Amino acid sequence: MRTLRYLFPFLLLLALAAALPATAQESLSGPEAVFLETSYKFPMVVEGIEVIHDFPVRNQGSEDLRIIKVQTT
Repeated sequence: MRTLRYLFPFLLLLALAAALPATAQESLSGPEAVFLETSYKFPMVVEGIEVIHDFPVRNQGSEDLRIIKVQTT
C-alpha cells in the first residue's frame, strides 16, 4: 500500500517533465499529459492484501507522449 501511495506523485512528475518543452518553438506543439484523476483514497484493507488503482493519462498533444521510466519507492 505504501508503494501505491508514492507511485502516483512520481508518475505525475514524470509525465509533466516529459511534456515540458525544451525550447519556445516546441511550446507550440508536442505531448500534453492530462490526468483524468489526480487523487484516490484507498479504503481500509487488511495488511498483506494487494490493492490496485489505475490513474489514466491522456495525451492531448500533437506528438507522442512517452513515459520512459517508472520507479516505485
